[in-house]
Amino acid sequence: MAQPAASYSWNDKTQTLGAGLESKYVFTQPRQQVALRLEHALPAGLSAHWQYNFRERQGADDYGVAQLLITHNLPYGRVRLRVSNLADTAYEEVVGVPMPGRWFAIETLFDL
Repeated sequence: MAQPAASYSWNDKTQTLGAGLESKYVFTQPRQQVALRLEHALPAGLSAHWQYNFRERQGADDYGVAQLLITHNLPYGRVRLRVSNLADTAYEEVVGVPMPGRWFAIETLFDL
C-alpha cells in the first residue's frame, strides 16, 4: 500500500544584517519549504521511497530537488539504490556553492 506524506514550513524572514555588513551565508534559510514523499511496494520484495523538496528563498534562487531510494530487505539488513537530484537540477543550498547534478549510490545496511 502506498504511503504519501507532505509537509510545509514557512519562516517570517524580517531580520537583516547590520549596516556595512555583508555575507553569502547568513539568512539563506528557505522562506517557504514544501516536502512531498511517497513510499510504495515494488515487485520482487523491493520498495520505493520518492521525495521532492522545494525551497523558496529570499535573496537567492528557488529550487526543487527530487530523489528516489529503492530498498531490498535481506535477512541480515538492506541493500539500497539511491538516485539523488533525479532531474539533474542546477541549484545551490549555500549561495555560491553549486550542488552536484544527478548522482547514484549503492548502500548496504547491516543489522547487528
